[in-house]
Amino acid sequence: ILTIGSPGGNFENLTGSLGAFDIINNKVLIGNLTLRIISDLSEDGYSALNQWLEDGTGNYTLTIESNGQTERVISGSVANGGMIRLSGADRVTIDGRSGGSGKYLRFRNNNTAAPVFTFLNDATLNTIRDCFIEGTNTIAAGTLNAGLINFGISNGSVGNDNNLISNNVIRDRSDMA
Repeated sequence: ILTIGSPGGNFENLTGSLGAFDIINNKVLIGNLTLRIISDLSEDGYSALNQWLEDGTGNYTLTIESNGQTERVISGSVANGGMIRLSGADRVTIDGRSGGSGKYLRFRNNNTAAPVFTFLNDATLNTIRDCFIEGTNTIAAGTLNAGLINFGISNGSVGNDNNLISNNVIRDRSDMA
């Protein structure tokens, strides 16, 4: 288990330079990994999460979760394809529950031209569950980057298949009047 947030986390954020995704992209996993969010996070979208290298039996999972029953807001104003991007990453679970119930992760992209989450380059077998997903994306439906969750470009070998979006509240930003 690694912690994300400040003070005292292993990483300050998920997507920043030297954030959790950046480091994971440049390391080799030797087992399943849990990233536990311990505070609100400010995201700049610098790094997408790529499919990590693995050593050992493989098919490892990555779970992102709250550290308890305190809501954590993960926010930014990111235009470059989405705030949280899974680029070929497989077996990622973003779970807003704590102890199997509730919603304690709120993902919010403040940019009006990009989604909150983007799946691309054959991201498969991923789950986003029991989270608040908020944004103000005003891009027209049918246009690249429309909506708050975007299934984007695939390299054609697998597609962005078998991804589960379950029991989330998907809405306009709750911090606006």
